[in-house]
Amino acid sequence: RKGGKKKQKGGKNKNRKKKTERKKQKEKKQNKTMTSFSPFLPQPSLLNPLSLSTSTLLLLFIGMRSFLLGLDVLLSSLSSLSSLSSLSSSLPLLPSRREGGGRERKREGSPAHLSWKDVLFLSLNSVVEFAFFQRVLLFLSTSDRVSLSPLSLLLSPLSLWLLLLTDDLLYAPTHMLLHRSKLLYRLIHSHHHRIVFPSRGYSDAGNENPVEQGIALSLHMIAIQTVSFLLGVIHPASVLVHILLKAIGAVLNHTGVDVSFRVAGIHFSVLHHELHHRKQIVNFGQYVMVWDKLLLSSFEDGERERDEEKERGREKNTAKENKMILERRDTQEERATLTLRERCEKFHPSLPSSSPFSF
Repeated sequence: RKGGKKKQKGGKNKNRKKKTERKKQKEKKQNKTMTSFSPFLPQPSLLNPLSLSTSTLLLLFIGMRSFLLGLDVLLSSLSSLSSLSSLSSSLPLLPSRREGGGRERKREGSPAHLSWKDVLFLSLNSVVEFAFFQRVLLFLSTSDRVSLSPLSLLLSPLSLWLLLLTDDLLYAPTHMLLHRSKLLYRLIHSHHHRIVFPSRGYSDAGNENPVEQGIALSLHMIAIQTVSFLLGVIHPASVLVHILLKAIGAVLNHTGVDVSFRVAGIHFSVLHHELHHRKQIVNFGQYVMVWDKLLLSSFEDGERERDEEKERGREKNTAKENKMILERRDTQEERATLTLRERCEKFHPSLPSSSPFSF
């Protein structure tokens, strides 16, 4: 009897343990379903990798968009300010945007207003950019290769330089593929090239297919991972400065301001990107033109001089036409005031004196 009672007690204990385990599993399942269906609880996802609350997520999104809007307004205003005489020397416009130039611009001009498709793509791209920025913050806060040590601070200029080179090294061939493949160009990239002469800053820079935006930002993330792996350590400031420089470069590339500079082998030029929009088969890099030279797709030599020569030729032609018009007016006025004999002597000096027109 004692043995039987012990067996019964052991069986009851096992059943109790099983029941408690089942209850715990049910509670876990219920908690998962509750968190998956409740929009107010923080949860990691594609659009919220930091597991932020809804209010924090909205505040971060509004802050990011307001910063980009202020940057866009500041840089886009340069093209309008450069038309003033006091700023024309320091902030010149591109040759195609100056007075007297731009017949091609009038013929192939950009759409004056944004369509519903443009507004839709800009809205979707703002969400894609926000998700990418959160991924960058997640990498900076969790990766072992991110450090605030003095060594990473000393390496930050080198890491920034490598980020610029690596990012465009990945982007330039991808951009070329989007142009060389007719299918990819028609499905993805053709929307961005509806604008031949970009001038609206971010509204023209971010006006692209969201798939293309996702590809470009994925390449950016690969560049960050690659540089941090090569150096072994990376400072957060270099990553954030690289993102800021890319935003400034993207906005400037889609304005009419003639900005260009060369620093440590990096050549940035707004004219290069405008020529890409006009010709579509050259200058596939965004900020570093060295990869276009290796891909044999660089086009810059003599283009600025050609545009300026065209402008000078147009100015000379207009001056000649104005001079000819003034000379005609002078001769007509002289003829009206002279007598018949004076006209013959002045305008027909070869006539003989025995001519019937001699008086």
